[in-house]
Amino acid sequence: IRDELATEFNKVFTDVLTKGGHQMVTTGGTGVLIVQPAIVNLEITAPDTMSPGMQQSFSADAGQMTLYMQLYDGKTGDIIARIIDPEAAGDDFVEVRNSVTNMAAAEQVLRRWATILSGHLETVAAAASASK
Repeated sequence: IRDELATEFNKVFTDVLTKGGHQMVTTGGTGVLIVQPAIVNLEITAPDTMSPGMQQSFSADAGQMTLYMQLYDGKTGDIIARIIDPEAAGDDFVEVRNSVTNMAAAEQVLRRWATILSGHLETVAAAASASK
């Protein structure tokens, strides 16, 4: 589950940030923001155990997870910001939960986080451009 979530995290954040006009790089430098993310407190309400037989799990939410992210200056390595944001995944409507619905709920949370980060980066970039 952790590997799948890490892959989805990378996919969603890359998609949202590049669509927001942010370039993804693998090395630090001037004008580069180093993003060090972690998902902590991952709780899946009804994990899909993939056990044989006809079995279904129902719950009002898929679970919860917390984003812990540190942002560093790409040139100096100085920490710029630390983000901690717990989120519940789901819509409070009781429904079948399995690996597909759990990942869909996780993707919604990841997309929300990535969109918020992209918006803040745009605000900072606009302020930096205006001050020049």
